Amino acid sequence: SDAGFWDVERLAQKPFIASHSNARAVCPHARNLTDDMLRALAAKGGVAGLNFYPVFLRENGEARIDDIIRHASHMLDIMGENHIGLGSDWDGIGTAHFIGLKNFIHFFHDERALSDIRTTVLFTLGSAPLLNIVGLIYALLMNSDFKGKSVARMCIYMPAIISPLIMGYIWYFLLQPGRGFLYHFFDGLGHPEWFGNWMGSYKSALFVLILVNVWQYAGMTMVIYLAGLQGISKELYEAAKIDGARWTDGFFRVTLPLLGPSIRINVITNIIGSLSVFDIVMSLTGGGPGYQTETLSIYIMRMCYGSKTGYSVAVAIILFLIVLVPVAASSWLMRKKEEE
Repeated sequence: SDAGFWDVERLAQKPFIASHSNARAVCPHARNLTDDMLRALAAKGGVAGLNFYPVFLRENGEARIDDIIRHASHMLDIMGENHIGLGSDWDGIGTAHFIGLKNFIHFFHDERALSDIRTTVLFTLGSAPLLNIVGLIYALLMNSDFKGKSVARMCIYMPAIISPLIMGYIWYFLLQPGRGFLYHFFDGLGHPEWFGNWMGSYKSALFVLILVNVWQYAGMTMVIYLAGLQGISKELYEAAKIDGARWTDGFFRVTLPLLGPSIRINVITNIIGSLSVFDIVMSLTGGGPGYQTETLSIYIMRMCYGSKTGYSVAVAIILFLIVLVPVAASSWLMRKKEEE
């Protein structure tokens, strides 16, 4: 076959749904296929996708719901036959063999994996509380009346709409030792020694990652808190002031209790986002120095594309449980406190 990667005739006999119009955008290997070859695959019901990203289009470019249903059925059959979700030694290419709980046992004996758990948890313990505290402070400030409030809100929220991958590269170019913007800034002042290698040690790199993550997403947390604050009647504050309540009394006895739903949303979303962090770590430190700032999400990706696909599925299940436990616990505690 001219495809180089696929045996087109063999694939054409498989009962998968094919695509020809935008297969190249989905699968890099499809770039080696000519339009005629792709149309032949589509006509015969071949496959023109990889890594579970097929495009459900016929020769006329129209999507068919029966194609989608049929493909989903075949994918479930394959996953069931290969035990992909139960624990296997699948490398992503060959035949999978069921190995029981060996992947999970291997995970808890892997020092790198345990280090990634520690990094992920420490990142969450630093990031999630700070996101809520900074976001609440921003919301309290933005809920008051002053000139330029709309511009200030926009500036605070704007980092949240930028891709975290791009944001990580921006900060990397700022903090890059020896040639970053801040290095040249201090070098221009005649004191390049003031700028250290902040990515050169585990503690400083993790600290920078937490600060960058908080700076980027505090605006999103602020918006949710701000919506909650604007739903609190001003009459409650006036009544508290008549009763002699100070600002702190109004905050702890009026504001915080009525912000319960907003707090629950922000706590849960920030825990989930922090435990599953990927983009900003990948672009800013790459998991370095060494693998010290590598998180579980990055570990899963590297295992998956490192011919350990079955093992990466097991680690993904472990990450799901790690996320589920604090989210369920915090949700239950906050709901119980609201009921009281």
